[in-house]
Amino acid sequence: MFIQKCKSCSTQFKWTTILKSIWSGYKPIECVNCKTKHYPRLISRIIIAVCIPSPLLFQNFLYNSVKLNLLLVYFIWVFIVVLVSPLLVRYFIKE
Repeated sequence: MFIQKCKSCSTQFKWTTILKSIWSGYKPIECVNCKTKHYPRLISRIIIAVCIPSPLLFQNFLYNSVKLNLLLVYFIWVFIVVLVSPLLVRYFIKE
């Protein structure tokens, strides 16, 4: 799972460009080289949407066994998801 490249010219997208696309409502990315628009896949949106609240499913386990501050754990988890999200999201070209 690496950062995706343009389907037309194989130019690699920048990390910040993908991150801005994801966190501004999954806006399409335009290749800087060939100006082709790439749209995020639905499955990528679902993966990110499931990853963010997933620690909430295990909150009783985390609190009872580890005695961690749940809010701190959740913020760390969201930070990790934000950093990894450009590796998870895949784009396609509409024809």
